[in-house]
Amino acid sequence: MELLCQLSYNGVSDVGCRISDVGFRMSDFGCRISDVGCRMSDVGFRMSNINFKKRYPLIIIVMRYAIYSSSIFFLNSANF
Repeated sequence: MELLCQLSYNGVSDVGCRISDVGFRMSDFGCRISDVGCRMSDVGFRMSNINFKKRYPLIIIVMRYAIYSSSIFFLNSANF
């Protein structure tokens, strides 16, 4: 991508390459956020696994929220 920017003599395409580079950096940041979300949901699952019989509905709610939030971050990062 940067090679195309250096070979191009047109200022408009150079700006386009810079914008797309920023988009890639932002999508990497989104992937890192979703990774942290997955780690937090794993910890929540382990903590709620101790009292599995008493808190079975809580596990379902936590897992649904974790899947929903990680899918939103993934879709946001895929748009770039």
